[in-house]
Amino acid sequence: MAKKTNVEVNGKKYFRITKTIGHKADGTPIRKSFYGAGINEANQKADEYMNKLKTGMTINYEYVTLNDLMNTWIYEIKKNDDIKPATFESYEGTYRNYIKESDIASLKLFTIKSIHIQEYYNKMSKNGFSSSKIKKINKLLSQFFKYALSEGYLNRNPVDNIVIPKLEIEKIHKEEDIEYFTETEISELKKAIKGTDIELIVLFALGTGLRQGELLALRYSDIDYDKKQIKVNRTVKKVYVFDENNIKIQKTLFLEPKTKNSKRVVDIPTSLFNKLDVIKSDNLIFSDNGNVLEARKLFRKWTTILKSNNIPHKKFHSLRHTYATLLLSKGVDLLTVSKLLGHSSLKITEIYTHIIPSLKVDAVNKLNDIF
Repeated sequence: MAKKTNVEVNGKKYFRITKTIGHKADGTPIRKSFYGAGINEANQKADEYMNKLKTGMTINYEYVTLNDLMNTWIYEIKKNDDIKPATFESYEGTYRNYIKESDIASLKLFTIKSIHIQEYYNKMSKNGFSSSKIKKINKLLSQFFKYALSEGYLNRNPVDNIVIPKLEIEKIHKEEDIEYFTETEISELKKAIKGTDIELIVLFALGTGLRQGELLALRYSDIDYDKKQIKVNRTVKKVYVFDENNIKIQKTLFLEPKTKNSKRVVDIPTSLFNKLDVIKSDNLIFSDNGNVLEARKLFRKWTTILKSNNIPHKKFHSLRHTYATLLLSKGVDLLTVSKLLGHSSLKITEIYTHIIPSLKVDAVNKLNDIF
């Protein structure tokens, strides 16, 4: 039986099918024809081409758009890369929310220049996006363009000469966002939490300066009862992970701290240490009936206690700020405080010195001995 054909080329009959293999800058689909002796052969050629295009085996400078390749890069390469689930969640969210449907998504990859990216960032800044958000997008695009460069899609990285725009409002000092409890407020807070099921975790936050995720991940096995110290080597976070079908599933995961400095040993004040039970187990110190205490449940309890006791609302994270400011105000040197907090840089810790006026006065008064 003769094979079915639908087109004649140079006197020969073929079966032709067309596939969308990309989009023009204005969004118009780009179509490519595939020919075979029959429908099965034409489909086979089309499938082979599309598979090669998706996996990067076929380089088609004329048709591949930024979004064509980046979609494959995100879900086929970065997803299977050796990165933390939380990191991939961040990458995927950045791509989906700020790149996938953006002005630059439909640009043909090989035509992209720095000016296209710069215009995109400038427009974002004018629309109120912070420089930190744009930096996050730029970081992801930089990784992607390096991949595209290595695969031969580009001759140079378009983000190499980019200037990240900055909003005027961002020039305000960051220390204005730092809230901490005064010693009078701490006294009121201690009375308010007395006997509640979050008393110990609040006191622990005040006495160790640990981040919320670090506190929720603490186990009794992390305590050195002889040295009255606690080892900080993990954090807990609820993140979205993607299954093999790229469907998002929310999971609570124990992760390594974000930076190497976050892994640290912190001394526990004796008065706080005495409130701990001596338990030789791997159980969580702060749990919800043996399970991880969810951050949102802790937030609800924290908010309720502050409100019912007429204490001005401050974030739970303010307890960490309070720990830092108390140490500095009592004369502990900046480097020690930085190490206790697990900061990646001393500059991060320096911000506290700007919000404690008494530190400046005490520093100047130390010159009195000279006179």
